[in-house]
Amino acid sequence: MEHNEFIEKVRRTRVSFKLLAENEGKIFPLSDFFRKEYSILLRNFQCSYLNSNCNDYYAKNELFKKFIDCDAWKHSWHIDVTPENYEKIREIFQEKILDKMQVLEDLVDVYYLLNYEITQIKILEDERKD
Repeated sequence: MEHNEFIEKVRRTRVSFKLLAENEGKIFPLSDFFRKEYSILLRNFQCSYLNSNCNDYYAKNELFKKFIDCDAWKHSWHIDVTPENYEKIREIFQEKILDKMQVLEDLVDVYYLLNYEITQIKILEDERKD
């Protein structure tokens, strides 16, 4: 789906988020196959390794791979993370985001239901004390 269509679907949810501000960075902790830990810094749409001797050129694709594989299905086993496949990878991200936004909405709704029930129980307990 095109980016604008995706953004419109996001706007229809009750979940909102903000992008990183200019010069604001976010660190993504990762580990390799041998569980060696390292981090990638995302700042101003650029990625760089923080504690690794790897070439920064690969950092962006590592992030793409990490997040297309963040669920049970490992997309990177079936799709090469290359510029030729960026459109397909974007579609995968869009699906994941919309699915997780729906789950987040559901979790919040059920959380407030639970909180309401707890409040009602406390009210009844307080009335019994009087």
